[in-house]
Amino acid sequence: MKYSIILCTFNSQRVIKEVIESAVNQQIKKNDLEIILADYKSIDDTVNIVKKISNKNNIKFTKLSIKKKGKSNLLVSALDFAKGEYAIILDDDNILFSNFIKEAEKFLKKNKNVGCLGSQGIVDKKLFLPSWFDKYKSHYAIGTIPQGSDWVWGACSIIKISAWKSLRVCKFQFYINPTRKKHTEPISQGGEDGELALAMILNGYKVKFNSKQKFIHKFSQDRLNQNFFLNNFKGTSESIPILEIYRTLKYNLTVNQLKLIWIFRILKIILYSLIKLIINLILIKKLELEYNFILIISVLKSFLEKKGLFHKMYNNLIKIKKFD
Repeated sequence: MKYSIILCTFNSQRVIKEVIESAVNQQIKKNDLEIILADYKSIDDTVNIVKKISNKNNIKFTKLSIKKKGKSNLLVSALDFAKGEYAIILDDDNILFSNFIKEAEKFLKKNKNVGCLGSQGIVDKKLFLPSWFDKYKSHYAIGTIPQGSDWVWGACSIIKISAWKSLRVCKFQFYINPTRKKHTEPISQGGEDGELALAMILNGYKVKFNSKQKFIHKFSQDRLNQNFFLNNFKGTSESIPILEIYRTLKYNLTVNQLKLIWIFRILKIILYSLIKLIINLILIKKLELEYNFILIISVLKSFLEKKGLFHKMYNNLIKIKKFD
């Protein structure tokens, strides 16, 4: 199998040397790899570091200069360009275990219809972890994902290129486009990873998680404070109404019936969070209280903003859906 390592960067030099070295030192032949750097106007040494290490290891290197901001814009360009059978989306703070690709290859050879494959994140041992971290570690792409989930973390996810091309033939474009001013600031809107996974499912592919392919998520200590966590969660929560439109389309119903189901699903999320908010208020659990309050407000705000988008999204997404 051939693999395209995709790096989406914006002033990412903080640990990019470790990131790219973990990619070029995989336990496979180097001529089975290519490095694609999709960069948005970096002015630090990111590009030079990646290019130098790629060239030193005789691995094909391509830089794509992207002028539109947002991770989804970078991803689209890189995935469209990729020449491998599979693309590995390597975030700028992901350190691959040396057997990452070997473990992925074992899984993919047995699961030909997987369009999107998730990986297990391991927390950096050098970080000081707050007492609340273990409960919310999934928000940092750490640990495993429940079996049967319809999403995976974008960090170190693997995309089947033929599946991506199938989506693009159907004119697929992201509705979620995360942006971040710098590494230590919360994301404006997350969820592009979930959106891609759900699009794959609509198009007839499987989304799976493989705990044997592991990476260290080497985010900075600055992200481990409650203010960052809650503000970042606000950004990811705002994507929920869009993701729920994808989930609604699994039913073979009329557009108006699907819209009613979508509204019901949003109300269910809000009601469930409201119940938990009341319980946390009674128990005086401050972080959990703020967490559920942000979830309610963010989902409701986004829903009111996106409710007029439903029919447009339906008309676009129905093109990628493969009916049973």
